[in-house]
Amino acid sequence: MPDYKKVKLVAIYMYISELYESELKYTCQRFSNNSSPEFTYAELMTVYLFVLSEQEYVNQIYNRLIFGDKIFNDKTCNPET
Repeated sequence: MPDYKKVKLVAIYMYISELYESELKYTCQRFSNNSSPEFTYAELMTVYLFVLSEQEYVNQIYNRLIFGDKIFNDKTCNPET
């Protein structure tokens, strides 16, 4: 993972952690029967928000791969066009 993404992940975690301690812990409820979870709410929310923020990047790569293959196939199957 590039350094700028690591910094972004840590920044999101610090923000969520601070927000959770000041406000969210009073409104969030864990719906689990696990009394000692491996992940905190702040960690779960951080992962969720980080993935959402990277989703556009993933979509761009996916589109490049899909449409890149289509263009390649069109050129190899129809070299005259």
